[in-house]
Amino acid sequence: MTDETTLDQARLIHRSLMVFRKRMVARHLSGADQRGQGCGCDLTLAQMNMVMLVHEHGQMTLKDLAEALRVSPPSASAMVDRLVETGVLTREQNRADRREVIIRTAASAATDIQAAERQALGAIVEVLEKLGSGYAKAWCDIQCHVMRVLEEEFAAKRSGRDSSGEVTL
Repeated sequence: MTDETTLDQARLIHRSLMVFRKRMVARHLSGADQRGQGCGCDLTLAQMNMVMLVHEHGQMTLKDLAEALRVSPPSASAMVDRLVETGVLTREQNRADRREVIIRTAASAATDIQAAERQALGAIVEVLEKLGSGYAKAWCDIQCHVMRVLEEEFAAKRSGRDSSGEVTL
């Protein structure tokens, strides 16, 4: 059972993540980074999330993209179709396995994607600068540790083991 201190810590982290998310959303909706340069794209947050995920991976199968976004393959396919129509993503059949669909960011959208990434990073930089270098470094150290824990958990789930090391069925 979770003790009250851990629950309070979880509440604080959750609240801070929600406030940070609101900041990122407001920045996305305002369409401008610190230099007043927008991303030049009219994407919803869900679409931007999909584009950034594909961009981060270089390419993804439609199945892997749906799994990563926790949506059904038909839902992911419909979103991809809209982004292909707008010229942000490309989709093609995998030549090695024609049942697979490969999704990539379109070369023509690279400038817009980089601008959107600058917007997101700009919002984070503002907070880091206000925190000061000591707290910023401490936050990064904690984030690195959190990422390691989450990556280990993800790897365990992919290999069929839960976080306790037991095989899951």
